[in-house]
Amino acid sequence: MSRIVIVMINWIHAVLKRTDYKEDENIRVADTLKGFETDDSGLSFDLSYFRAKKEIDLTGEMKYILQMEPQDRSDEQVQTLMYGLQNLPTFNEYPLSIQEKLSRVAFYYSVPAGRLIIRQGHTGINFYIIISGKALVNVMKEDRESGETRSSIVARLGQGQPFGEIALLHQVTRTASIVSQTPMQLLAIGRDDFHDIFMRAQPGRRPAHIEFLLSCEFMRHFPEEQLLKQPNACLLTFYRRNAIVVPDSKASEYIVVVKSGSCKVLKRLEVNDTDEPTVVKERSDFQIKLNIGRNEPKVNTGLRKTAASGSEKQQAQTPNQQLFDVSVSKKRLALNSALGNNSRVVEVTRQQTAPDFDAIAKKQQEPVEQVKKSVAVQISTLKPGDVFGLSNVVFKGEKNLEIEESASVSLISNGSECLLFQKTFFVQHANELLKKHVKELARPYPEEGVFENNYYRQMAWDRYRRGLFSSTLSEITIRKNDS
Repeated sequence: MSRIVIVMINWIHAVLKRTDYKEDENIRVADTLKGFETDDSGLSFDLSYFRAKKEIDLTGEMKYILQMEPQDRSDEQVQTLMYGLQNLPTFNEYPLSIQEKLSRVAFYYSVPAGRLIIRQGHTGINFYIIISGKALVNVMKEDRESGETRSSIVARLGQGQPFGEIALLHQVTRTASIVSQTPMQLLAIGRDDFHDIFMRAQPGRRPAHIEFLLSCEFMRHFPEEQLLKQPNACLLTFYRRNAIVVPDSKASEYIVVVKSGSCKVLKRLEVNDTDEPTVVKERSDFQIKLNIGRNEPKVNTGLRKTAASGSEKQQAQTPNQQLFDVSVSKKRLALNSALGNNSRVVEVTRQQTAPDFDAIAKKQQEPVEQVKKSVAVQISTLKPGDVFGLSNVVFKGEKNLEIEESASVSLISNGSECLLFQKTFFVQHANELLKKHVKELARPYPEEGVFENNYYRQMAWDRYRRGLFSSTLSEITIRKNDS
């Protein structure tokens, strides 16, 4: 309404200033618009006014609510925060029940540029979600050679990205330092509130995630009383989409159970850039000459020969030293299609000098250095109730070569609630029935070479399928053109 009033005022001023005004005179409204984009058509349309608003601006009311004590916030104020933060990534991926709890206890935190928010090695106090601004993740590492401690930037964080949850979930010190690169607005949740939301149950009741864990098949013979005595052995946390739950399955300290949502199991492979396996073949001079030397060019008639003539047998027994370059041109392909049979017309050109077969054989025996590339292959998708990491559990006094030789995989979230169950606690209280049951349920992943061979096989099948489709489509097109 204010924009319309301003337009009308500018238009009235423009009319009053014109002394030679006439009723039939056309005055374009676009001429009176100041600060608006116009074109020759006389229409006014400001594209920037309709662009998606990516940055979240907290209103004064929202900031006021976030600065109140949690017990003083009414249900209406909590709902206001929930609606106002729906455009904030990470927050809007949580279930509504968790969003309501976060809106009840979260508080507003503003920091200028260059401020140290958390320090590596310190005890975790808060969990943060970035509302606006950017931050740098610094990690201090000791150089083994010089013994000096060096700081390096390992990541950059932006709007909607969380940080600080690792120390609260795993009860460890901060694993990195976070420094604000620009002025930032943060949504902060205290340590006790974080534990109440994600890891504790209501008074007088067993935690819901403990109930879910005990209902899983692999926990059938696990002593329930041991888990109830130490509920912190199992943690419940939410992982947003594409968040890494377990980077290395063989180095993970937890058995992961998907409670809601889904996760994907990925395997990182170092493969040849050509998507073909490295094969080294050794062939003799005679085999090379036999494969590429012929007295006459071979013409594919499309019919299988039942018997070879005497001259052809003699030609096969006496390899020629000349090398022929047989090529099929597009014109010949068109002519073949026009003939309407399976015959093929080829064009043959003879090289003037015989090739150096010794050099060719030597080249065949030399391994070719392949350029490597990293690819991520999805192995499976885990749904609610599925377990990850159980196949890598080694019980006391046992040694499993199959587990040691198995490949390491990673677990990535598609937006899920996961239970993190400590492997050491599981192994410590495992009885014989449980050990036998686990060995029947879980099998280790295959070796690294199996994944690579399967990858190359799949790539070869994809190339064959695309080539067959392309050649079939080309043949159909040629026949349509001829008809």
